[in-house]
Amino acid sequence: MVNDKLLLVAGFFYYLGNTLVKLSLLVFYLRLEDRRAFRYAVYAMLFIIGAFGFGRCVAALCQCVPLSHLWNPKQPGTCIRVVVSYYVNGGIMMVTDLVIYLMPIQFLWRLEMPLKQKIGMFCLFMIGGCKCYAAVLVPPSR
Repeated sequence: MVNDKLLLVAGFFYYLGNTLVKLSLLVFYLRLEDRRAFRYAVYAMLFIIGAFGFGRCVAALCQCVPLSHLWNPKQPGTCIRVVVSYYVNGGIMMVTDLVIYLMPIQFLWRLEMPLKQKIGMFCLFMIGGCKCYAAVLVPPSR
Protein backbone atom coordinates (compact mmCIF):
# COMPACT_ATOMS: atom_id res chain seq x y z
CA MET A 1 0.00 0.00 0.00
CA VAL A 2 2.67 2.52 1.00
CA ASN A 3 4.90 1.30 -1.83
CA ASP A 4 2.16 1.96 -4.39
CA LYS A 5 1.66 5.49 -3.07
CA LEU A 6 5.39 6.17 -3.13
CA LEU A 7 5.69 4.71 -6.62
CA LEU A 8 2.90 7.00 -7.79
CA VAL A 9 4.62 10.11 -6.43
CA ALA A 10 8.08 8.99 -7.55
CA GLY A 11 6.79 8.20 -11.04
CA PHE A 12 5.20 11.63 -11.37
CA PHE A 13 8.39 13.43 -10.33
CA TYR A 14 10.53 11.14 -12.51
CA TYR A 15 8.49 12.04 -15.61
CA LEU A 16 8.41 15.72 -14.65
CA GLY A 17 12.17 15.87 -14.04
CA ASN A 18 13.00 13.94 -17.18
CA THR A 19 10.83 16.25 -19.26
CA LEU A 20 12.27 19.43 -17.75
CA VAL A 21 15.87 18.27 -18.31
CA LYS A 22 15.14 17.52 -21.97
CA LEU A 23 13.34 20.82 -22.46
CA SER A 24 16.23 22.74 -20.90
CA LEU A 25 18.73 21.02 -23.22
CA LEU A 26 16.61 21.92 -26.23
CA VAL A 27 16.34 25.56 -25.13
CA PHE A 28 20.12 25.57 -24.79
CA TYR A 29 20.37 24.22 -28.36
CA LEU A 30 18.39 27.25 -29.54
CA ARG A 31 21.21 29.44 -28.27
CA LEU A 32 23.84 27.45 -30.18
CA GLU A 33 22.56 27.63 -33.72
CA ASP A 34 20.88 30.28 -35.87
CA ARG A 35 20.00 28.14 -38.88
CA ARG A 36 16.26 28.09 -39.50
CA ALA A 37 15.97 24.34 -40.18
CA PHE A 38 17.77 23.49 -36.95
CA ARG A 39 15.58 25.87 -34.96
CA TYR A 40 12.42 24.35 -36.46
CA ALA A 41 13.68 20.89 -35.51
CA VAL A 42 14.33 22.10 -31.96
CA TYR A 43 10.87 23.70 -31.76
CA ALA A 44 9.30 20.47 -33.01
CA MET A 45 11.16 18.46 -30.36
CA LEU A 46 10.18 21.01 -27.70
CA PHE A 47 6.55 20.48 -28.61
CA ILE A 48 6.81 16.68 -28.81
CA ILE A 49 8.68 16.30 -25.53
CA GLY A 50 6.55 18.90 -23.75
CA ALA A 51 3.30 17.27 -24.87
CA PHE A 52 4.53 13.76 -24.11
CA GLY A 53 5.90 14.80 -20.71
CA PHE A 54 2.69 16.55 -19.76
CA GLY A 55 0.63 13.57 -20.90
CA ARG A 56 2.86 11.15 -19.03
CA CYS A 57 2.59 13.18 -15.80
CA VAL A 58 -1.20 13.22 -16.12
CA ALA A 59 -1.21 9.49 -16.88
CA ALA A 60 0.95 8.82 -13.82
CA LEU A 61 -1.54 10.64 -11.61
CA CYS A 62 -4.61 9.15 -13.29
CA GLN A 63 -3.47 5.56 -13.83
CA CYS A 64 -6.39 4.27 -11.78
CA VAL A 65 -9.96 5.53 -11.54
CA PRO A 66 -10.53 6.14 -8.69
CA LEU A 67 -6.89 6.67 -7.75
CA SER A 68 -7.31 4.85 -4.44
CA HIS A 69 -7.90 1.64 -6.44
CA LEU A 70 -4.11 1.60 -6.96
CA TRP A 71 -3.41 0.77 -3.31
CA ASN A 72 -6.78 -0.80 -2.52
CA PRO A 73 -7.52 -3.31 -5.32
CA LYS A 74 -10.67 -4.56 -3.56
CA GLN A 75 -12.28 -1.19 -4.20
CA PRO A 76 -14.19 -1.06 -7.51
CA GLY A 77 -12.28 0.70 -10.25
CA THR A 78 -10.01 0.25 -13.24
CA CYS A 79 -6.33 0.85 -13.96
CA ILE A 80 -4.30 1.18 -17.10
CA ARG A 81 -1.91 -1.64 -17.95
CA VAL A 82 1.10 -0.28 -16.12
CA VAL A 83 3.68 -2.66 -17.62
CA VAL A 84 2.57 -1.83 -21.17
CA SER A 85 2.68 1.84 -20.23
CA TYR A 86 6.26 1.46 -19.00
CA TYR A 87 7.38 -0.19 -22.23
CA VAL A 88 5.71 2.43 -24.43
CA ASN A 89 7.12 5.21 -22.27
CA GLY A 90 10.59 3.66 -22.38
CA GLY A 91 10.50 3.37 -26.16
CA ILE A 92 9.43 6.97 -26.66
CA MET A 93 12.01 8.21 -24.16
CA MET A 94 14.78 6.27 -25.91
CA VAL A 95 13.86 7.79 -29.26
CA THR A 96 13.70 11.33 -27.88
CA ASP A 97 16.99 10.82 -26.02
CA LEU A 98 18.63 9.66 -29.23
CA VAL A 99 17.28 12.59 -31.24
CA ILE A 100 18.41 15.10 -28.60
CA TYR A 101 21.80 13.42 -28.51
CA LEU A 102 22.26 13.55 -32.29
CA MET A 103 20.88 17.05 -32.94
CA PRO A 104 24.01 19.14 -32.18
CA ILE A 105 26.55 16.85 -33.87
CA GLN A 106 26.47 18.71 -37.20
CA PHE A 107 26.88 22.01 -35.38
CA LEU A 108 29.77 20.68 -33.32
CA TRP A 109 31.57 19.31 -36.38
CA ARG A 110 31.48 22.72 -38.08
CA LEU A 111 33.23 24.45 -35.17
CA GLU A 112 36.58 25.90 -36.11
CA MET A 113 38.98 24.02 -33.87
CA PRO A 114 41.84 21.59 -34.38
CA LEU A 115 40.89 18.03 -35.35
CA LYS A 116 42.36 16.69 -32.10
CA GLN A 117 40.01 18.86 -30.06
CA LYS A 118 37.03 17.86 -32.20
CA ILE A 119 37.82 14.19 -31.67
CA GLY A 120 38.15 14.77 -27.92
CA MET A 121 34.86 16.61 -27.88
CA PHE A 122 33.13 13.79 -29.72
CA CYS A 123 34.59 11.28 -27.27
CA LEU A 124 33.05 13.27 -24.43
CA PHE A 125 29.81 13.39 -26.36
CA MET A 126 29.88 9.62 -26.80
CA ILE A 127 30.00 9.23 -23.02
CA GLY A 128 26.65 11.02 -22.96
CA GLY A 129 25.47 8.61 -25.65
CA CYS A 130 26.04 5.77 -23.22
CA LYS A 131 22.97 7.04 -21.39
CA CYS A 132 20.88 6.20 -24.45
CA TYR A 133 22.39 2.73 -24.56
CA ALA A 134 21.93 2.20 -20.81
CA ALA A 135 18.25 3.09 -21.13
CA VAL A 136 17.82 0.11 -23.44
CA LEU A 137 19.43 -2.24 -20.93
CA VAL A 138 17.47 -1.16 -17.85
CA PRO A 139 14.19 -3.08 -17.62
CA PRO A 140 11.09 -1.23 -16.48
CA SER A 141 10.39 -1.51 -12.76
CA ARG A 142 7.32 -3.04 -11.17
